[in-house]
Amino acid sequence: MKKVSKKTLIILLISCSFIFVLLSKCPYRILQKINAEKIILNDMILSSQFSNKNIVSVEYKGDNTFLINADEDLFIVVRENTSFMNYKWSVFEYKYDLQ
Repeated sequence: MKKVSKKTLIILLISCSFIFVLLSKCPYRILQKINAEKIILNDMILSSQFSNKNIVSVEYKGDNTFLINADEDLFIVVRENTSFMNYKWSVFEYKYDLQ
């Protein structure tokens, strides 16, 4: 078996660390974009708030902000972190009628 050099191991470790930080700590989190619908539908507070509406689509807009298309209404949902483990949701109805 071939021995891995110390330089190769350090480069691999730095690369893995960079990818982890990129996926989890950036304002635009790639994992939240992939799992946007699961995040909204699995949250107890939001699922009870949208229980009487048919959610058509959920789109991640970046920095803990989601756009929810429910029936004929659009909602902007923002997750505000109050501490490391605690957060609250702010739900705004999107009015696009200028009349």
